[in-house]
Amino acid sequence: MPLREALVVDDDPENRGALAQLLEAHGYTVRQAENGRIALAMIAEHAPGILLLDLEMPVLGGWEVLASLQRTSTLQAIRVVVVSGRAPSGVSFMRKPFEVNELLGMLGPASPA
Repeated sequence: MPLREALVVDDDPENRGALAQLLEAHGYTVRQAENGRIALAMIAEHAPGILLLDLEMPVLGGWEVLASLQRTSTLQAIRVVVVSGRAPSGVSFMRKPFEVNELLGMLGPASPA
């Protein structure tokens, strides 16, 4: 699970695209998912180092994604940043709209690509 690989999960295509572009501009390899069900399938196939996760989505929301990852212990190996209007406990949280420097600071120091 290289830290420079990220999965952006948001049902809003504009938010998802903006986050992906930002991360790619800073050297991350980014995959995108429009809901939690797709995200969990992608994580099962290849877990990212970083997960940017919206909470309120149709099909399967972020809360359910977090619960599923906790049940499988996968969550321990992924740095999760919740990008939402609600603040959960136990994970990094960034309120929408977000500041670029705030997001990059939450992701931690960049490792060599």
